[in-house]
Amino acid sequence: MTVKIQAFALTLLCLFSPLTFSKNYDHLKEITLNELINIVGDTTGKSFVINDTLEGSVKLFIDFDNATNEQLFELLNQTLLLNNYGLVDKGSFYVVMPTGHLKNKSSKIDTTGNPQSSEVITETIELKNIKASNAVDILRPLVSKYGYITQIESSRVNSIIIVDHADNIQRLSDLIIELDQP
Repeated sequence: MTVKIQAFALTLLCLFSPLTFSKNYDHLKEITLNELINIVGDTTGKSFVINDTLEGSVKLFIDFDNATNEQLFELLNQTLLLNNYGLVDKGSFYVVMPTGHLKNKSSKIDTTGNPQSSEVITETIELKNIKASNAVDILRPLVSKYGYITQIESSRVNSIIIVDHADNIQRLSDLIIELDQP
């Protein structure tokens, strides 16, 4: 797990280059997930509800003072995912929970077409040319381990419902477009 976190931190280093170190975090710093959530919350103004079982730490190479709110929020999302946690948007705050519980807690149905990449969303996709049950059989192995996919088939409806991270749903949607051809 430490190797994944270090690789992720190096990726972030490339994304946020050139880096100057923050006055508060002037060296490579190992911080707990709770500390990271507090920093992101203080900086972005977002509120988080944290379960007492939240554990883990990360080494960061980032200038918190010069990162945008969007970059910090995505950093938090990706760091939590690497540690098997995720965020559920409850409107005025976010709940941090183990990824195994996310499929049951997605409260957001994407209607904008532009969700955060690691945000857990629910999307319904109508199929025109292939049976929903066939699509589900093809897509199920591609849904994340904490995601969910099912079909709705009747004489009037031929759709699938997916609960997963927005970036994975986008990948699956692209594949569905290719599969659902006449």
